[in-house]
Amino acid sequence: MDAAGAVPLASVSLFSSTSALLGPAGQANYAAANAALGAWADQRHAAGVGATSIMWGAWAGGMATAEKVSRAQAKGGFPLLVGGYGVVGWRTRVRIMRLWT
Repeated sequence: MDAAGAVPLASVSLFSSTSALLGPAGQANYAAANAALGAWADQRHAAGVGATSIMWGAWAGGMATAEKVSRAQAKGGFPLLVGGYGVVGWRTRVRIMRLWT
């Protein structure tokens, strides 16, 4: 599975979800799709191509805007990500990835 194989890319950043790790009830297909993104990034990285898949938690203003969801996320140790902080996290991860390749 190398959808980007025809395009020469120096690096790939994939945005996946913590659902691949936490497996939300009733969303096995969503969890599996996000796990596949991580596996694809691992495969590319092992082949010497820069790749990372970041398992994001829920973003404020996204699908988890309901107060009930927000409270449950925070209670479980996963507070909602706020846009600016998420971007800083992504940039940091990309910098770290460059050091590894």
